[in-house]
This record gives sequence, structure tokens and C-alpha cells, in this order.
Amino acid sequence: MKNRTPSAEANIKAHEEHLKRRREEAAPQIIRTPAELRALDRDTVIEKPGTVIRTARQAINVAGHWGVGAVLPAVVVATGEHLRACREALEGATVSHTPRARIKHQCDCCHGTIWPGETYHRDITFDAGQVLTWKACAECEDILPEVYWRAGYPDEGVNHDDYYEWAEETDTLESQAYLHRREHGRPEPKGETT
Repeated sequence: MKNRTPSAEANIKAHEEHLKRRREEAAPQIIRTPAELRALDRDTVIEKPGTVIRTARQAINVAGHWGVGAVLPAVVVATGEHLRACREALEGATVSHTPRARIKHQCDCCHGTIWPGETYHRDITFDAGQVLTWKACAECEDILPEVYWRAGYPDEGVNHDDYYEWAEETDTLESQAYLHRREHGRPEPKGETT
């Protein structure tokens, strides 16, 4: 084995320290006591296995109401700094999808019930640190292009008032059906839903 120079020794030692820090960073941080929970950044995301993921702020509130056993022990999923960076990166973003309802929802366009088993349209927008959700039943989603056109393609999108104005100013089967849904609700589907 060759003799190592002092600089080679320093490089090896620095590399070993780097590897040690990487292993420590990769190890999950377990929160076991209320004091450890209170010491966390309030935006830190934690999870107690088998329960919901929540921020440290939410966990402190739950622990105050239900006791520490409801939230501890828990593992840190993301630091508060990481969560804030994610929120910043998502600012202004909208995620759209068409899920199948597992529970009753309310259509934000006609205010009718979206029944379990039905598919509906959902937009999730991240705005000023808030998460905004917009849900539309299949019928309201089908008439969206016409409502959007009638409203002049606004950058901020359309809302239930735009739907109502469109229906009041338009004499079509779709507008009459919308007004009927708005006044009487959506009937519960019979048989298999789509």
C-alpha cells in the first residue's frame, strides 16, 4: 500500500464525511415526543403510518384534541422548506382530470348533485398558497365551450354566474336543461353510471 499524502488523506476524510452526511439525510426522521413535534417547522409534513399525512401545525391541533397517540410516532415526509418550495412551484398551476365520484359532490356550475359512480370534471388550482377546487357534472362540462365562448373567453375562466347568464340568454335544449338542473337538482341515476 502506498503512503498517502496529507492532501489525499484530507480528501478521503472529506469524502467519508460527505457519505456519512448523505446516509444521515437519507435516514427518516422519526418524531416520537410532543417536544419533537413542537420543535418542527409548522409547515413540515409528517405521517403516522396508517393515518393521513398532515403538517406539523395540523398534527399539533389534532394532538391537542385527541391526544398525542393520534399523531405520534410519525415520520417526516417533507420539510417545511420543501413544502413551501413546492407551493411556489405550483403557484398558478391548474390540474384537470375526470374522476369517478366515490361520494356525493356538488356541481359548481348548476349546484346539482354529482352522484357516487358518476364521472365528473375537476380542476384543482394552486393560487396564493390556497388550493381551489372546481367540480362540474358531465352535463355542465359538455356545455362549457359554449358558455366560455359566450362569456368572451375570460382568462380567469367561467363561473356559475356565467352559466346562468348563458342559459337565460340562450333558448336551446341545453340551456333549458341547465336551468332545470339548477332549479330542481340532478336526479339520481338509475342503474349503471358512467
